[in-house]
Amino acid sequence: MAQDFDKLRNRMTPERRERIDRMAPEMFGATINGRGEHLDAVRCLAEANARIAQRERELKETGLSPDEIKRVLDPMRSFHLHIKEEIERYKKRE
Repeated sequence: MAQDFDKLRNRMTPERRERIDRMAPEMFGATINGRGEHLDAVRCLAEANARIAQRERELKETGLSPDEIKRVLDPMRSFHLHIKEEIERYKKRE
């Protein structure tokens, strides 16, 4: 999966790569501390759900195979899952 992400990342515009690079340390490995961060994470999760659904519809329209669509969406789903796990950990700590 890392190779697929690298291939996808290499096709991104430099601006998009830079935005992802800035976001990654913040989101991966970060722990939700406090109500404000929790609300931000919940908002981010909802936005991620919408983006994944929209992207999946767009990819289906292009005629890609289910395997190709999965390959493209897996990094997004991984990010989504990470946020969801962080939210669940925060709720357990409350």
